[in-house]
Amino acid sequence: MSQVLDSGMVINDSMGSLDSVKSEVITVEQDPTSKELAFIHYLVSNELYGDAQYSLNALEQDSSILEGQKDSIEYFQGWLSYYQRDFDNSLNHFNQIDKQSELLVASQFFSVMCLLELGDNVGAEGLLNEISSKDRPDIAELKILYQSGFALLKRDYAAYDSLVALYKTNNYLIAAERTGFDQYANDLRVYKDKSPLVAGLLSALVPGLGKYYAGYKGHPFGALAITLPFAAPAIELAILAGLTSPLFIASGALFGLFYFGNIWGSALSVKTHKSDYYGEIDYNIVIDLHVPLRRVF
Repeated sequence: MSQVLDSGMVINDSMGSLDSVKSEVITVEQDPTSKELAFIHYLVSNELYGDAQYSLNALEQDSSILEGQKDSIEYFQGWLSYYQRDFDNSLNHFNQIDKQSELLVASQFFSVMCLLELGDNVGAEGLLNEISSKDRPDIAELKILYQSGFALLKRDYAAYDSLVALYKTNNYLIAAERTGFDQYANDLRVYKDKSPLVAGLLSALVPGLGKYYAGYKGHPFGALAITLPFAAPAIELAILAGLTSPLFIASGALFGLFYFGNIWGSALSVKTHKSDYYGEIDYNIVIDLHVPLRRVF
């Protein structure tokens, strides 16, 4: 079937899913505004952002556009800004869309991602929970995907497990992201915290070994290459010139600087590696939350 998209436009909904928003825009009335909106949809879909912006700016100056078509213009402006990563401007346009518009749900999902990119995770999750999925299993499952992503970002694994149990179908539009989230959940769960004390002690025994323990597998060789060249002269001067020799004291101080610095760095590397590990997964989660928007809208 088809559903009317504001006034003067319809979108195909034959698949009964969010493809309804992505499907080709068809003009109902062959008025110039409807034709221009369809053309703008084509331009944005093909990443011709400059041309799309020019057409939208010209269309906004048209005093003959209908009220419903204004929502379509705001949606395309928000869509365009979103793809150009201008999330503040995108959010502003999506917020202008009427609450009764057929475009509301799509604009809300885009707004969720804008807020997330702007660092307002609480606001993003709050808006996500407000999205209505009544009588729309496609929307309901997309919403579950997003809620499960937010659960992972908060490390709330119990909530994640509860959410994934709510899936009713194997929606191909979000199948890849569901699989990815399951992998992220597993990776986060099996990650074991390391001890800074153990890392420091290991590096005291063998420079760089503590960083290997922390998770930086290639670092021991670099630490050894830097530290050992200072150890050999210090030992030789201690034997030949004595422990009170100014040369030994200078050489020993230089060696100690690198040696104890390596120990301290190894202890700190435990926290750094954990932050890097979680940061990479969080980045991938956010990317995977973006992908369905481009696919289905």
